[in-house]
Amino acid sequence: GGAERPARRAALGTVPDFGYAGEGVRLSGVNPGSPAEAAGLREGDVLVSLNGEAIQTLRGYADVLAKLAPGDAVEIRYLRGGETRAASAQAVRR
Repeated sequence: GGAERPARRAALGTVPDFGYAGEGVRLSGVNPGSPAEAAGLREGDVLVSLNGEAIQTLRGYADVLAKLAPGDAVEIRYLRGGETRAASAQAVRR
């Protein structure tokens, strides 16, 4: 069982790069005025974890986002220029 996927209620405003085949989720951009933009994320950043949960694929990222509710604080770890960075954001209603 467990095939029921929860509907995503929360978002960070990230725009994934669907052509990226590496580990993590590379961003092709962020939505203006979004939590991702406020957190300083930008095109080319590769998200590797949310709230301590490793992200290896776009589907894994969607699964972690599905657990969030609007207003939840989110700790983001990402790679930029080969170094791991951390950022904080607050999920908003999708």
